Amino acid sequence: MAAQEVGSSYTSAIVVVDAQDAFVSPSTVTVTVTRPDRTTETPTYTEDSEGHFHLDYVLAQEGLYKFSWVTQTPYTAKTDFVSATEFRSVVGIDDVKSFINFESSGNEAILRQIMMTATELIEETVGTCVIRDYTNERVVGSTAKVLKLPMLRSLMRIRLPLSRLFTAGVLSGLRLTTTLSCIRLAARSS
Repeated sequence: MAAQEVGSSYTSAIVVVDAQDAFVSPSTVTVTVTRPDRTTETPTYTEDSEGHFHLDYVLAQEGLYKFSWVTQTPYTAKTDFVSATEFRSVVGIDDVKSFINFESSGNEAILRQIMMTATELIEETVGTCVIRDYTNERVVGSTAKVLKLPMLRSLMRIRLPLSRLFTAGVLSGLRLTTTLSCIRLAARSS
C-alpha cells in the first residue's frame, strides 16, 4: 500500500471469529494507535456487525502509525502499520494535469504519487528543492536533542568535509550521526 497523505482518513479493521470460524463479538475490544511522535491513544472504534470492527482515523502527523487491536474472549490480536506523508512536488498538480491533458480526478491519487516520486528523484540528484519544516525531538533518557537535516546528504554529495564545519564553529556543540542522517546536540554538563 502506498503512503497515505497527512490529513487523510485511514481505516483499520479487525474481524473476530471463534474456533468454528463463526463471527463473534468478544468480551473486550481495544485498539491503540501509536503516532509517529511515539505518543499513543485509545480511540473509539465502530462495531459494524457481529465480529466486525473498524476505526476511521485521521493521520495528522507525518511518519509511521501503528494500529494495535486486541480482543478478549476470544483472544485475537492484529497490528496494522501505515505511513503518512506530506504531498511534496516541484510542480503544482494543476500544472501537471494541464500538461498531460488529464481531465479526470478519478486517478489523481496515482498522479500525486508519481509526482512525489519524481520530486524525490530530482532531490536525490540536485538536493532539497521543496522546503520542509522540521521540529527538534528530544532523545529519551538524555539531554540531547536531534535536529533532522534533509540537506545532510547534499553536503556529503558535494564532498564538503563536515569535519571542517565542526572545527570552524559552524556546527559547534553538535554531534554528527551519519547513520541516522541527523545531527545531535551534544549534552551539556551543568
